[in-house]
Amino acid sequence: MAMRPIAWRRLVLGAPAAEAPARMPQAELDAAEADVARIEQGVEMNGRLVVERPLRIEGEFRGELESASSVFVSETGAVEAPIRARSVEIRGAVVGDVVARGRS
Repeated sequence: MAMRPIAWRRLVLGAPAAEAPARMPQAELDAAEADVARIEQGVEMNGRLVVERPLRIEGEFRGELESASSVFVSETGAVEAPIRARSVEIRGAVVGDVVARGRS
């Protein structure tokens, strides 16, 4: 029996197809993302990842994910893992339990 590769499908609820996301000015974007760990688009990563700082996922991650800060999954990001973090924002695809502790 032949197996097909599994592909990710993304669905953005409530967003018209032609709508582009709002853009921050480049100076603000650089300052805001200076101390952010990233998994870039086109990168596939497997395993257990534990980070202290905010994490932005634009590529693919499978395994287990934990951040002492925030996790942001972008429109191009895909995660197949349980996520534990202070805050989690999902705009891409996530398969797994998500636990956001909130701010204390």
